[in-house]
Amino acid sequence: MHVGDSLTSDVEGAQALGIRAVWINRLNKIRPDHIQPDYIIKKLTELEGII
Repeated sequence: MHVGDSLTSDVEGAQALGIRAVWINRLNKIRPDHIQPDYIIKKLTELEGII
């Protein structure tokens, strides 16, 4: 599992390698339709519920 705040570098990059991706969206950015993170969180403490 890869965790990051960049949809292109972190999410798309991880998923291209077959790794599940968690997008940290702290600033409530709008997600484009063509990028689908496996999980979306607002703060790192939310990872506990995913792992």
